[in-house]
Amino acid sequence: MPLHVIHGLIEAAKLESNEKRVLIIGSSGEIGSTLIPVLRHMYPQLYIAGVCSSQNTDFLKELGANDIVDYTKGRIEDGLEKRSFDATFDLIGGQEGHSSGKVLLKPKGRYLTDVGPLEWIGEKKLSGC
Repeated sequence: MPLHVIHGLIEAAKLESNEKRVLIIGSSGEIGSTLIPVLRHMYPQLYIAGVCSSQNTDFLKELGANDIVDYTKGRIEDGLEKRSFDATFDLIGGQEGHSSGKVLLKPKGRYLTDVGPLEWIGEKKLSGC
Protein backbone atom coordinates (compact mmCIF):
# COMPACT_ATOMS: atom_id res chain seq x y z
CA MET A 1 0.00 0.00 0.00
CA PRO A 2 2.66 2.64 0.84
CA LEU A 3 4.24 2.31 -2.59
CA HIS A 4 0.97 3.19 -4.33
CA VAL A 5 0.55 6.27 -2.15
CA ILE A 6 4.21 7.25 -2.60
CA HIS A 7 3.99 6.88 -6.36
CA GLY A 8 0.93 9.15 -6.41
CA LEU A 9 2.54 11.77 -4.16
CA ILE A 10 5.76 11.89 -6.19
CA GLU A 11 3.83 12.11 -9.47
CA ALA A 12 1.66 14.92 -8.08
CA ALA A 13 4.72 16.79 -6.74
CA LYS A 14 6.18 17.03 -10.26
CA LEU A 15 9.64 17.77 -8.90
CA GLU A 16 11.89 19.39 -11.47
CA SER A 17 15.65 18.84 -11.62
CA ASN A 18 16.26 22.42 -10.39
CA GLU A 19 14.03 21.96 -7.33
CA LYS A 20 16.14 21.06 -4.38
CA ARG A 21 14.16 21.02 -1.12
CA VAL A 22 11.27 18.99 0.28
CA LEU A 23 9.64 18.82 3.70
CA ILE A 24 7.98 15.63 4.94
CA ILE A 25 5.54 16.05 7.84
CA GLY A 26 5.02 12.64 9.42
CA SER A 27 8.32 11.35 8.12
CA SER A 28 8.74 8.48 10.61
CA GLY A 29 5.45 6.75 9.78
CA GLU A 30 5.05 3.94 7.28
CA ILE A 31 4.60 6.17 4.25
CA GLY A 32 7.12 8.83 5.29
CA SER A 33 9.83 6.30 6.11
CA THR A 34 9.33 4.71 2.70
CA LEU A 35 9.11 8.06 0.87
CA ILE A 36 12.52 9.27 2.13
CA PRO A 37 14.69 6.53 0.54
CA VAL A 38 12.62 6.58 -2.66
CA LEU A 39 13.13 10.35 -3.01
CA ARG A 40 16.82 9.96 -2.12
CA HIS A 41 17.22 7.35 -4.88
CA MET A 42 15.32 9.37 -7.49
CA TYR A 43 16.87 12.75 -6.58
CA PRO A 44 20.29 12.16 -4.95
CA GLN A 45 20.98 15.89 -4.46
CA LEU A 46 17.57 16.64 -2.91
CA TYR A 47 17.53 18.24 0.55
CA ILE A 48 14.98 16.33 2.64
CA ALA A 49 13.75 17.70 5.96
CA GLY A 50 11.65 15.37 8.08
CA VAL A 51 9.23 16.29 10.84
CA CYS A 52 8.98 13.76 13.67
CA SER A 53 9.82 13.40 17.36
CA SER A 54 13.49 13.39 18.37
CA GLN A 55 13.39 9.66 19.18
CA ASN A 56 13.30 8.98 15.41
CA THR A 57 16.17 11.28 14.39
CA ASP A 58 18.79 8.55 13.88
CA PHE A 59 16.31 6.33 12.04
CA LEU A 60 15.43 9.08 9.54
CA LYS A 61 19.04 10.11 9.02
CA GLU A 62 19.85 6.48 8.15
CA LEU A 63 17.03 6.54 5.60
CA GLY A 64 18.47 9.64 3.94
CA ALA A 65 16.92 12.69 5.60
CA ASN A 66 19.27 15.69 5.79
CA ASP A 67 17.59 17.46 8.68
CA ILE A 68 14.99 16.68 11.34
CA VAL A 69 12.52 19.03 13.02
CA ASP A 70 11.10 17.81 16.33
CA TYR A 71 7.41 18.74 16.36
CA THR A 72 7.27 18.23 20.15
CA LYS A 73 9.56 21.25 20.67
CA GLY A 74 7.20 23.84 19.14
CA ARG A 75 5.74 24.92 15.84
CA ILE A 76 7.18 23.25 12.75
CA GLU A 77 7.93 26.52 10.99
CA ASP A 78 9.97 27.77 13.97
CA GLY A 79 12.58 25.09 13.31
CA LEU A 80 12.68 25.98 9.62
CA GLU A 81 11.97 29.70 9.60
CA LYS A 82 14.71 30.68 7.14
CA ARG A 83 14.13 27.83 4.70
CA SER A 84 11.91 27.57 1.66
CA PHE A 85 10.67 24.32 0.19
CA ASP A 86 9.70 23.29 -3.31
CA ALA A 87 7.25 20.69 -1.98
CA THR A 88 5.69 19.73 1.33
CA PHE A 89 4.40 16.20 1.82
CA ASP A 90 1.92 16.28 4.74
CA LEU A 91 1.28 12.71 5.87
CA ILE A 92 -0.45 13.63 9.15
CA GLY A 93 -3.09 16.26 8.41
CA GLY A 94 -4.66 18.72 10.82
CA GLN A 95 -4.46 22.49 11.01
CA GLU A 96 -0.86 22.75 12.26
CA GLY A 97 0.66 20.65 9.49
CA HIS A 98 -1.49 22.35 6.87
CA SER A 99 -0.53 25.86 8.03
CA SER A 100 3.16 25.11 8.57
CA GLY A 101 3.45 23.14 5.36
CA LYS A 102 2.07 26.00 3.30
CA VAL A 103 4.00 28.77 5.09
CA LEU A 104 7.31 27.06 4.34
CA LEU A 105 6.73 26.69 0.59
CA LYS A 106 8.37 28.78 -2.10
CA PRO A 107 5.90 30.93 -4.08
CA LYS A 108 5.29 28.16 -6.63
CA GLY A 109 5.81 25.28 -4.21
CA ARG A 110 3.38 22.39 -3.91
CA TYR A 111 1.57 21.16 -0.81
CA LEU A 112 0.63 17.48 -1.04
CA THR A 113 -1.21 15.31 1.44
CA ASP A 114 -2.47 11.75 1.63
CA VAL A 115 -5.15 12.47 4.25
CA GLY A 116 -7.62 14.52 2.25
CA PRO A 117 -8.77 18.12 2.47
CA LEU A 118 -8.51 19.94 5.78
CA GLU A 119 -12.27 20.50 5.93
CA TRP A 120 -12.78 16.72 6.04
CA ILE A 121 -10.41 15.99 8.88
CA GLY A 122 -10.54 19.17 10.94
CA GLU A 123 -8.24 19.11 13.94
CA LYS A 124 -7.78 15.33 13.93
CA LYS A 125 -4.27 14.13 13.25
CA LEU A 126 -4.52 11.07 11.08
CA SER A 127 -2.00 8.61 9.79
CA GLY A 128 -1.94 7.94 6.07
CA CYS A 129 -1.99 4.19 6.71
